[in-house]
Amino acid sequence: DDWTITIATLENTHDLSKALKSQGGYVITHMGRIERDDGCPFSSKELDEILRCLYFFLSFVLGAWAGLALPIGFAKDGRRVFEQWGLPVTTPAPWRDSCSWFDTHHAELLSEVFPGFVALWKNTTWKDALKTVLYWYIEANQQGHTISTDVGVILAQVALELLAWTYCVQVQRMISAEAFGPRGLSAADKLRLLVSSLDIPLELPDSLVPFQPDRGQRKWQDSMDAITSVRNSLVHPAKRKSKYHGECLVAVWKLSLWYLEMVLLRLCGHHGEYANRLTSERWAGQVEPVPWTEAR
Repeated sequence: DDWTITIATLENTHDLSKALKSQGGYVITHMGRIERDDGCPFSSKELDEILRCLYFFLSFVLGAWAGLALPIGFAKDGRRVFEQWGLPVTTPAPWRDSCSWFDTHHAELLSEVFPGFVALWKNTTWKDALKTVLYWYIEANQQGHTISTDVGVILAQVALELLAWTYCVQVQRMISAEAFGPRGLSAADKLRLLVSSLDIPLELPDSLVPFQPDRGQRKWQDSMDAITSVRNSLVHPAKRKSKYHGECLVAVWKLSLWYLEMVLLRLCGHHGEYANRLTSERWAGQVEPVPWTEAR
């Protein structure tokens, strides 16, 4: 979109990363450069919009808030003409590798997904929804750090329902606002409509099969049924005593986040590879095609 963004390591990035793993804390690990393709100058207002977009994108990549610190602007003659002192919100938790769809051994994924993310960001219908969805996604992804697994399950469904509302009602106009209301479709059906229309599979993963409800109770039809059933058991204890604990909650939490990542990547127009958080014992650098590419 007429801009070039370069992200590069420092001479000591490797050492800094090792120190973070052993000691925790915060440190600047990379430097970046933003410039127009035509070499023309641009305003601090334009820069602020790009930095904001990049901040949300890199946070989506990392699965945690990734602050961009201390930008400096230069004129054509090399004079320093702009400085911004500050740091956006950064996740207040121990440092860790990316826990998301991104694999750090495949940096090319950044340039593959970012253009589609920018297109969503510039869309007036999507921009506010995208920021809100990413807020819920990142907060839900902090299991073991700032929130518990059951809270992550609840937050993830909130984000999925907002995506369903924005895509199915506002953008595609597949159903009416009334059909999406309290007397309309069930939560599971709303999510099924979103996921199926984007060619993302609904099948229940093997990790959840052992936790199917006992005899005499309704079996889960698919992944959306499992996610909404577990979420309902957490937020409506008077109606349905929660019977899902431990490994089941963790499995549903991972599944909910996987669907969030898949929907967002699909909306960004990504047709390449990604790191599948549902793959048990995934080794470093292991990626696979996005499911809608496999289906075709």
